[in-house]
Amino acid sequence: MKSIKSFIFIAFLMTMIVGCAGTKSATSAKEFNPSGSWATTISGTPLGDMNGKMQLASAGDTWSGDLEATGYGTFKLNNIKIAERKMTAMFNFQGYDVEVEGDFVDDDNLKGNVYTMGDSFPFTAKRQ
Repeated sequence: MKSIKSFIFIAFLMTMIVGCAGTKSATSAKEFNPSGSWATTISGTPLGDMNGKMQLASAGDTWSGDLEATGYGTFKLNNIKIAERKMTAMFNFQGYDVEVEGDFVDDDNLKGNVYTMGDSFPFTAKRQ
């Protein structure tokens, strides 16, 4: 009788250990990192749809990057904030401040808007 109770206790204990180990590995999944190159489109601007490329790099919690608009040059992204799959940044285009806001809908796609002079334009980016 004592060996049956011991066996049941050990089986229960092993089940708990294995269950906890499974939970830990599920919560320690690879953290999302948007560093790299992204193909971008800003749609419906007065200059038409603007395609380009965005580069993002991190150094700890600090982000740097730039946005190249095909035919218009490359613009440094300022005040980049990326947290909880949301991104905000600013850049200056032809003397106008432009704000970028978006959500990383998955590891390879960003959707949001750019805002300038009271207008809003859809912004999308796809990881390259």
